Amino acid sequence: VKKLKVRREYGCKTCFDKCNFCNGLGRSRKTIQLGPFRQTVEQTCSSCSGSGKVYTKIESCVKCDSNGIIKEDSIFEIVIDKAVENGKLFIFRDWGEQPVRENEIAGSFIVTVNILKHEHFERDGLHLKYKVVLDLRESIVGKQILIPYFSEPIHLNTSGFGVINPNKEYIVFGKGLVNKCGENGDLRIRFEIVYKDRSFNQDELTLLNETFDKINF
Repeated sequence: VKKLKVRREYGCKTCFDKCNFCNGLGRSRKTIQLGPFRQTVEQTCSSCSGSGKVYTKIESCVKCDSNGIIKEDSIFEIVIDKAVENGKLFIFRDWGEQPVRENEIAGSFIVTVNILKHEHFERDGLHLKYKVVLDLRESIVGKQILIPYFSEPIHLNTSGFGVINPNKEYIVFGKGLVNKCGENGDLRIRFEIVYKDRSFNQDELTLLNETFDKINF
């Protein structure tokens, strides 16, 4: 839950009156004689600076304390649901930029949810993506890994997946995010295999081949 204080300011209707020079339009028209021709030019009203209103200070105005501007504060409570999507908008109408002219409407106060990158996880809807780095030996015989999940760490031995394929995604069901409706995502693990920079002599190659033959690999 986030609470945000917002102030909006708008002209006091008691102290501001319609500009008689432009009839509240904020624009005035001027006709220029150019020889036998006439040209009508529209420009910002110099009397009200385009606002369409003029300030007629009323000393006893209690609405704005004779300042001509009413300031109004409000506290907005934003309830952010778990598993909220990035970019979700909270819109509070009429609390943005306030109208200046009669034919304008007030803007909105808009709050956008921006989800920062996580140290360990990438998000895909309700699913979480996690990367694990293994060396060649670990990708074959397995490795005990610890995934820093939110409620409690997940202990996992990769040998349960068999020989790790770096082009494959491995899924731990139900260990993604949970939304307000109780829907679960999954934890999707990708493995990166790091190979040692080394070569083998003939005896080592023979031993490796014999070992692979024994286990039918």
